[in-house]
Amino acid sequence: MVLELSKELGIPGVEGRDLIHLLGRPDPEIADAIVPKGWPDRERVVETYVRTANERWSSFYLPNHVKAYPGVRQALEALRTRGYRIGVVSNGNRDELPLYLRHGGIEDLVEAVVSADDVPMPKPHPDGLLEACRRLGVSPGRAFYVGDTKADVLAAKAAGCISVAVLSGVGGYEELSSVGPDLVVDSVSALPKALESIEAMLSLR
Repeated sequence: MVLELSKELGIPGVEGRDLIHLLGRPDPEIADAIVPKGWPDRERVVETYVRTANERWSSFYLPNHVKAYPGVRQALEALRTRGYRIGVVSNGNRDELPLYLRHGGIEDLVEAVVSADDVPMPKPHPDGLLEACRRLGVSPGRAFYVGDTKADVLAAKAAGCISVAVLSGVGGYEELSSVGPDLVVDSVSALPKALESIEAMLSLR
């Protein structure tokens, strides 16, 4: 959507750029990064980008393209059976997140949802993870966080949680490994099998 909107709004220099570092970032951060400093009427263009991105995501991309990866619900059910409490921390906005969970069919399994609107700073800052732990009544040192971007890994490490990088999303092995996750798994569905390794790390804390 970044390329699509930048073209519509006449924002120059976006096509051909490496945009991987913007994945998972809040729309205001993305807009600030791609709209050139000193661009005429820059503030209006940034506001238009953010508003249009939110509207288009909620009305088209979310209902038509968002769904849980195969095995995610079963994996989360297995974690719940083992006594784990489940939270979601996202750089998305507060209105989007319930829609994600509903479309993914996991709404009933999640006890805490923290958006970028709920904390001072989004990932890779640890604020969202610390807030989720507070809401769940779990010490960060007794929690693990699963994500598919460098920002996810960095946020987990900064919060003091075990960081689990998952390869079934946007981040590749080399990219995610470069920020030193505690564990790398192929998919969320592999989490129940990885619990022995995760719990061994937690026991050392």
